[in-house]
Amino acid sequence: MTTLIEVRVEMPHTQHYGHEGSVRYLTYGCGFPVRIGDTVLCPPTRLWPKWSEGIVVSIGTSTYAGPVKDVKEA
Repeated sequence: MTTLIEVRVEMPHTQHYGHEGSVRYLTYGCGFPVRIGDTVLCPPTRLWPKWSEGIVVSIGTSTYAGPVKDVKEA
């Protein structure tokens, strides 16, 4: 079963595209047990083709209703 988690991700490359700051709080799906503070691997984005490390900041509380990608264990 997939649970929605919110992850704090450092994305310094976004500054090159006009976004302020490099920290993003993104919602992902997670199919394995995690706790707040755990490190997970976040999937590549259109602007960054590599998996990124992120820190779980909330579990099951996201109100995001769109499509999500799943994280991997770090």
